[in-house]
Amino acid sequence: MTLGQETEERPLQILVAPLLSSLPAALLAPRARVMVFASDPENRLGHPAQGLLARYFDLTPTEAKVLLGLARGQCTREIADELGSSPKTVETHRKRIMMKTETHQQTDLVRLALSTPAALRLPKA
Repeated sequence: MTLGQETEERPLQILVAPLLSSLPAALLAPRARVMVFASDPENRLGHPAQGLLARYFDLTPTEAKVLLGLARGQCTREIADELGSSPKTVETHRKRIMMKTETHQQTDLVRLALSTPAALRLPKA
């Protein structure tokens, strides 16, 4: 769905999606049933996915980078190389992220990350 703007810019992209029951209760309004995502195709500021993930899940910047890598399908070694750290450190960050997001499996963690507005802005690996 698109939403026209008053200027000659391209219309905003709008996505309305049902909320997933796997989202932590702390993220949801008491009677929320859908989430509305809006994206401005004219926005040239880059990919804010990392910051969005950090805010939604109260992550440190490094934890957000790890979650972003997982959401992009990167393996632990690739994320470690990108961060300049060891795979063991990445695993430690992943475990902390899972505690913060109340997830128990990496697939649930990735599904959760991909259910946020940050998923609309995930940069390619």
